Amino acid sequence: MKTSALISLTPQNWKYFPDFDWEAHRHHYFCTGVFFGSRDIFSLDEYAEILDLMSREPRLFLLGDQGMLNFMLCRAADSGRIRLGQESIQLIVPDWEQQKLQEDFRFERVEPCYSGKDVVVHWCGPNKPTFESSQVYSKAMTFFRRKFIQDANRNYLQAQTSSNQPSVNGLSLMESMQLKSEDFQYYMLKYKNKMLRKLRIKQKIYT
Repeated sequence: MKTSALISLTPQNWKYFPDFDWEAHRHHYFCTGVFFGSRDIFSLDEYAEILDLMSREPRLFLLGDQGMLNFMLCRAADSGRIRLGQESIQLIVPDWEQQKLQEDFRFERVEPCYSGKDVVVHWCGPNKPTFESSQVYSKAMTFFRRKFIQDANRNYLQAQTSSNQPSVNGLSLMESMQLKSEDFQYYMLKYKNKMLRKLRIKQKIYT
């Protein structure tokens, strides 16, 4: 079986899109963990048609929606409906050492120090940027999570600040507790899903 960044190229799969030149787009792809776009580039009918195909052939596109969206863009470009360009705007965290990330995304207490680089950070992979994680550099994510908490609880936080509530590493006690609570829910769901997968595998073995 040959593969591209978009699709598993088996004889069975080639039949669905016989006019599409897979080889021409072997190196034309983007990671869909981070992207932005405009409305109405694709019709809902086209999207629904491919989703229906994916429900019947779940291994057709690599990495689920990533292969599907890359395919849709490349096919639209081939037909002249859109023009494609490439620009490096995404930083994929597992590709870099923590020390390099700490240098590029420095903080003074809880405030970021702009380094002159405009990028979008993608925390892909198994290690997520939880509040107290030591396996991945998480200060940038903590900054935006904290900002969301502040925006969502602005009146409460103003009252808390004026009453000189204690802080942890520059974060108020309420912010710290909320971040830890969210992380706890994330880990509970993560390990629950792991256990369910193991149970399904055992059921297949013994049935």
